[in-house]
Amino acid sequence: FLTTTTPTTRHDNNQLPPTTSPMNIDVLDDFISEAQEVYEHNPWLTYGLPLHLSREYALEHDILSILDDRLLQPSELRLVCQTLFGTSRFNEDVMPDPVVNYKEFSRVLKLIVDREQYQWNPIKKKSTPWIDFKVLDRIYGHNTVEDVNCTCVMQ
Repeated sequence: FLTTTTPTTRHDNNQLPPTTSPMNIDVLDDFISEAQEVYEHNPWLTYGLPLHLSREYALEHDILSILDDRLLQPSELRLVCQTLFGTSRFNEDVMPDPVVNYKEFSRVLKLIVDREQYQWNPIKKKSTPWIDFKVLDRIYGHNTVEDVNCTCVMQ
């Protein structure tokens, strides 16, 4: 990871060919700029300073490097939450798969998020929970296996 606020450095390093180094290089902007990029793709997530510092120091899983690139797939939600809140609370025995049972995933996740401290949200300019469940549910709540009703008619 490279952190810089110099536009030419960001541009030059974002244009490095993939063969330049065996390392994965992700160029990070400053905290507020990164928060804006993450919000563009994943508006349900509060991009708190601890998350930024984890990305800056490459302390966590690679899943964090895509937060500012695209909307996460439903199958990636649990991995991001494991990274944010710890694997002990997000093992497969405790945390439902959001692809299979989103409603239960959201319910259990809310219990965990409610126990966390609010984070400064640079987009809303106030402290907010890590996850905005209204937005999360609007984006992912309809994409689960349990919500698919199939009626078969035999003739």
